[in-house]
Amino acid sequence: MTASHAGWAAEALDIPGPADARAQWQACLGAMPIIDHLGASLDLSDPRIVRLALVTRTQAHEGGLGTDALNGAIIAGLLDCAMSVTGVLHMRGRTCGTVQMSIQFMKPVRTAYPVVECVAMRRSPSVVFVEARL
Repeated sequence: MTASHAGWAAEALDIPGPADARAQWQACLGAMPIIDHLGASLDLSDPRIVRLALVTRTQAHEGGLGTDALNGAIIAGLLDCAMSVTGVLHMRGRTCGTVQMSIQFMKPVRTAYPVVECVAMRRSPSVVFVEARL
């Protein structure tokens, strides 16, 4: 177990397949137009964690009322993309969509380039249960 698994992801499921398959998925899924539109970059180097990093930040990423905090819609989009990628990986390439998503906004995100981490906690033949954190 690597140091990145020591925390909340320690109980997560491994992403199916070897590292070279994850690299192929990273190239394929990382090229999706929505990821580019959000200004994000996909990282599947960890055997358990899907990482989606904000790498390009524009004025559209900023919240309302003149704040420098990240816009809630951008946060939701980043989380949803990371969860969808996690679902696709664990369902071995099947098309996946979000069935339910609950977000707890604990405090404003003022980090210029935050990273979403998402893991699969359990799966059935038709549903993957994931957790994501920004």
